Amino acid sequence: MWLERLRQLNQIPKVSETEPQNFGYWQEKYLNFKSEKASGGHVSGDTVRDAEQKTNQFVAYLGSTKIVSELSDDNWKEYYRWLETEKAHTTGLTKQSYFNAARTFLRWCKRQKECDIRIPDNINDPDLTFEDVIDEDEVVGSELLELWTKDEIQTVLKSSEDHWKAYILLALNCGMLAADLNDLKHSQLSGNRLIHRRKKTRRVKRKKLKTINYKLWDSTVEAIIKVKTDSFQHNELLHTIGGCRILTPKGKGHGTHNNISRNWQSVRVRLGLRKDLTLRKLRNTANQELQQTEYRDLEQLWLGHAHTVAGMFYHVVDGQIYEPLDKATDAIGERIGIT
Repeated sequence: MWLERLRQLNQIPKVSETEPQNFGYWQEKYLNFKSEKASGGHVSGDTVRDAEQKTNQFVAYLGSTKIVSELSDDNWKEYYRWLETEKAHTTGLTKQSYFNAARTFLRWCKRQKECDIRIPDNINDPDLTFEDVIDEDEVVGSELLELWTKDEIQTVLKSSEDHWKAYILLALNCGMLAADLNDLKHSQLSGNRLIHRRKKTRRVKRKKLKTINYKLWDSTVEAIIKVKTDSFQHNELLHTIGGCRILTPKGKGHGTHNNISRNWQSVRVRLGLRKDLTLRKLRNTANQELQQTEYRDLEQLWLGHAHTVAGMFYHVVDGQIYEPLDKATDAIGERIGIT
């Protein structure tokens, strides 16, 4: 009898060995996992930030103290309805991305042996999907209004905002985002050439990423030289106006702060630019101009990927100068009014 009782006691885990079973705890574990993936170069910092933002919505809706085993089918359906209401001003694609992020988080929890989560039976219900509905008042092509105009670009370039000139010109010249600017090293710049390889993301596999040799416009070179860091003190080519990295880790270690985006609004207001003008649209603006040229097939190569024509004709050795890409870059500059 006492041996049986001892066996039963040994099967009961100690309190210190059990994992808390609330959503707040498992979200933190999930984001730590994502951050580790980013540190290893398997996903981008943008992926971590996106996961944090979207799971924050889900966990806040449920309550961080809600027990994972008590997640019900009604909870899942009610979250869908909540997104319909709270994200009514966004597209169906955006709402679906929030819903998908919650689903991904739940499935990750299910794969953790220590997590006692209950997966809703309706998690894959085809009726719980979002579709874009065209509003009667919607103007076809209104997304083009989000792009930068030549006058708006010139407003920045003619200002005294030297750091912002460099950021904006690199976005237009090479299609760079904040993560690219953050990763640039002094060793990548040589005269009017910039060699760069973008980080792998979940959507872009490593084999589709090439080291691209970009031709820089004279304006871009001048802007970089004016604000670049001291190469004897820093490996990074660019910092913020305050001397910080462009991307900095968040306090909890989940993802990074984009210091360019955080400071952009005050600069935008100072220069009198419209409210819906975002830095991410600079690359779209340049790409839109590229599509109007004979070099439109080089879009993926300009973006740093390797598909279609780019994959067939770009030199097998990464980082080689590719004359058609140089001409495509010149064409973008000419159409925007930059040399």
